[in-house]
Amino acid sequence: DVGSTKRLISRRGAEIFDGRTLFLGGHTLAGKERAGLENPEVALFSKARYVLTPVSPDLLEDERVKAFVELLRTLGAQPFITDPGSHDRAMAFLSHLPQLVSTGLASLIAEQGAEDFLPSELAASGFRDVTRLAESPYNVWRDICLTNIENIQSALESLIEKLDSMKL
Repeated sequence: DVGSTKRLISRRGAEIFDGRTLFLGGHTLAGKERAGLENPEVALFSKARYVLTPVSPDLLEDERVKAFVELLRTLGAQPFITDPGSHDRAMAFLSHLPQLVSTGLASLIAEQGAEDFLPSELAASGFRDVTRLAESPYNVWRDICLTNIENIQSALESLIEKLDSMKL
């Protein structure tokens, strides 16, 4: 598994696989807003974290896991071990929240531009940098949000509190 959420899929993997077949949750932190064969990236894993979320620390001693960790290192990735729940909470703040902020800001500006004089031609690199993630495909993010909803809601609530504290 290489998806962006781990808690639910890891629990299901542990239920389905009987020990002979190994389930190991993983998540490369090397994505781009545009994916697919038409957008290749030769050095995608170079110096990128690759999170592994074994359902049990004992799995780290399995020879198959050791071989996979070595393969990741050969590709230039930097393995990072954590549990599925900690992974999902961290991703809610460090990945999923930035995606939602980017999408929300792009949507807000599109609505404002239609209602008021807000020419997009005045947007410079800061706006482009912040809204770059809004180009990510909806179908990917829909499933991420559905499988990490509690953590994402917590991250959104924390951001709203922070923004409220910044009001003048």
